[in-house]
Formats: sequence, C-alpha cells, structure tokens
Amino acid sequence: MPKLPMTRASLVDVNVLLPVLLPQHPAHEAAHAWLTRRPIDAVACWAWPTQLGMLRLLSQPRVMGSAALAPARALQTWDQLVAATDLQQIADTPPAHAEHLRSLVAGRATSPNLWTDAWLAALALSLDCEMVSFDRGFRSFAGLQLTLLQA
Repeated sequence: MPKLPMTRASLVDVNVLLPVLLPQHPAHEAAHAWLTRRPIDAVACWAWPTQLGMLRLLSQPRVMGSAALAPARALQTWDQLVAATDLQQIADTPPAHAEHLRSLVAGRATSPNLWTDAWLAALALSLDCEMVSFDRGFRSFAGLQLTLLQA
C-alpha cells in the first residue's frame, strides 16, 4: 500500500488549482494563499482526475473564454503549475481505495460530481490525508479530513 513520504499530505481539488492560475478568479486570493502559505511539512498533492479536470477546464472556452488553451499549451501550463507550486503526484491508488469508493457512493442519488468527488475523497481516506477544496459537497463524505476554503 503506497504511503505518502511526508508528515502531512493534502490532496488538492481542481477548484483550488484553477483559481491559482487566474488572478481575476474570485477564489484566486484564497487559493493562492493556501497553496503558498501551507506549513513547511505539508505537501500538496494531485491525482489523475485532478490533472484531467484542469486540462479540460483550461481548454474549455465556456470557462476560459478567448483565453482557452490548445491541448499542448494546456499541458505546458499544467507542467508549469506543478513545478511552480511543488505539487506532488499520487500515481497509484492503495488497495483500500476501491472499498472506500464503494462505501462513499452507497445509498446516494446520482449527481453531476458524485463520481469524481467520491473518487478523490476515497483516495484521501485510503491515504489518510486531507482533502483541500472550495466544494462544500465534500462535507458529506464521512470520515474525510477536509480543509474547506472560502473565497
């Protein structure tokens, strides 16, 4: 089972990372402050759904308007963000992830973000790390260590 080699780990949601890149975003200040002022022993982490969500949003004219990025530029922007903020990748899911995911979705009605949010929450639970997000929906996942940011 993979364990994160640090004292404190934070799995960062897309809705924290996107505002970091967009100074005009209403959540920019709060997202940037959290990411740059976290304790020295706290490591910010990302997982595959986070990267894919960022790439999708950076390339989406409905989100980015005329500043929407071509795929290659979106990947470059992602790489620059990861390097500038020292984000660490969580590449593998521990065996406990699947069971956490099943328990988090059991008995729930479907919703637009259920699967991605539950997948991320299950990852945080299975690695015993906190989830950092602006999304209040994460409060519904029992046992999740959550840092809920406010814009």
